Amino acid sequence: MNNSDSEIDLFNLLLKLLKFIKKNKKAIIAFFLLGTIIGCINYFRKASENKIIYEKTYLAESAVASSEVIVGIINSIGFKNEFPENDLELLSNKLRLSISVLESIKNISAEVQSTGKESSVIKLKIDWSDKNHIDSIVHGITHYINSIEYVKKRYDIDRKQQNQLISIIDNKINYYDEALGLNKISDSEKLLKQIVGKNEVLNYMELIDRKQKLEKQMSLLNSIEFIASSEAKIIERPSKKNDIIKVLGFGFASIFLFVFLKFFLFVIDKFKNIND
Repeated sequence: MNNSDSEIDLFNLLLKLLKFIKKNKKAIIAFFLLGTIIGCINYFRKASENKIIYEKTYLAESAVASSEVIVGIINSIGFKNEFPENDLELLSNKLRLSISVLESIKNISAEVQSTGKESSVIKLKIDWSDKNHIDSIVHGITHYINSIEYVKKRYDIDRKQQNQLISIIDNKINYYDEALGLNKISDSEKLLKQIVGKNEVLNYMELIDRKQKLEKQMSLLNSIEFIASSEAKIIERPSKKNDIIKVLGFGFASIFLFVFLKFFLFVIDKFKNIND
């Protein structure tokens, strides 16, 4: 076959294609529009799923358990890089969070961060998609930690021991107040030294100082205390590249589907004519 014959065959093929398009232009346009509509629906569905992802980091400490224990409890919730397979209702009850809040969470993870030779804090990182849900998520994590039996026992024991110490100190303070008459005078240390010995004054002041410190510890006795946090930052945005091409791709794919169907029906028709 020479070049001239190839050019003729190509020309004839082009004419047949043009005739096919002209004959079926309404159907081609209809299939293209249908495919484009499907592409648009798919685009908006994907757009609703692919939301902006935020990240926020917290530093926290616990007065009732070690940082390692609290980190282990947080990571045991089940969020790690993807939504857990846990039953949503079960997880909702554990954290006391609504399903919509749970579905906005992309990742919750914690690690121990050293702050010195022996001290450490808890570094908590939360990735989520709805900016309004962050406070609820933090409350949910706190509730989950407080619901752990080990944490509850440690909290109850610490609180009981501190109450006992405060009660003992109160008895000692009452002794000084009544036996030495310190409840009837000014709290000025100078005046106290004029009435009782130096050691008694020091003991009395130390008891009051110790009681105040214990009361402060009691007020800060929490399973987890958030001491610092970063600003929420965007770590992922929905990709909008080639969105139009993807939508139009559905339209052109529909045209190819129409051509395939026409060809398939043509083959069936030819096969029937041969048999007849």
